[in-house]
Amino acid sequence: RFKVGRFIFGKNLVFNRIHIHQDVNRSVFLSMEEYMATIMPIEITRDRRKMQDAKCTEQEKKSLLELSGKLNWLGHGILPPAAYCSSIMQQWTGDLRVKHLCDANNCLKEIRKLKPVLRYNSPSNVPTAKTEYFLLTFSDASQGRSSYGQTGYISGVYFPNCLTYHVIDWNSSKQARVSFSSIGAEILAAAESADRGGLLAHGLHGLYQSETPLPHVLTVDSHGLYSTITTLHESRDYRLRPTVCRLRDSFECGEISTLQWIKGSRNIADALTKRNLAMFQNLNEICTLGALSQSFFNGTERKIAKEHSEDTSHAV
Repeated sequence: RFKVGRFIFGKNLVFNRIHIHQDVNRSVFLSMEEYMATIMPIEITRDRRKMQDAKCTEQEKKSLLELSGKLNWLGHGILPPAAYCSSIMQQWTGDLRVKHLCDANNCLKEIRKLKPVLRYNSPSNVPTAKTEYFLLTFSDASQGRSSYGQTGYISGVYFPNCLTYHVIDWNSSKQARVSFSSIGAEILAAAESADRGGLLAHGLHGLYQSETPLPHVLTVDSHGLYSTITTLHESRDYRLRPTVCRLRDSFECGEISTLQWIKGSRNIADALTKRNLAMFQNLNEICTLGALSQSFFNGTERKIAKEHSEDTSHAV
């Protein structure tokens, strides 16, 4: 049974271990600092560390899965880089060695250097037209030693007038399909990002009660992927051609209003596909500030859907 009505909370609200607070400037802060403090590393003796290639015991495997589960909760709740670390740890369990336990503890050290806070600033000017805000998605993929790549994407509502970027969705996971090249992994990641972004754009369209659909800008750092979608080039992998056709169809129909290529060093989704502390900190800074500098889009290449060129040209 549900009681319908208005609930007035105090200054602090705790939901699923997430502390929610709103300051006098109407900015909303989500924090999991208390929960992150409870995550402890895996206990490994000095003698055990010297046995790097030794197989782990069932108890050690259980300890790794517990740490992975805690980072997974933290990563999907507040801290996107923690979601990547959790995904990588789960992929180690097939052939778990002592060196993986040491790497897991090192991942935790890197995560503890970040601030588990999401900030949602109150835009100075409330948007009234669709051209004043749009859904901005960053997509990336990495091709590791296995045939399965890693998908990473992060989406948020971007207000170009005040450079405000509200992160609302992200994911880092092992790809379900085999890819034998880096561009193949990028294509699979872009397709998943486009599908998820289309769903978010549809939901935000109803939330904002706008008359026109919310523009969706998809950002990638693979120039080969950018050229494949915006031209008639075909992928060498026949199995990926239906996926490319689906991406082109989404682009031509306006579900993806703009496709833009950005340098890899500026793609914040890189922190969801590779272990890089500098990129972790870069993404974490964007999340804690709730802002995205215009410098991220310097030197980019853009392709705007013909049906929406007049509406989205200035937004990018």
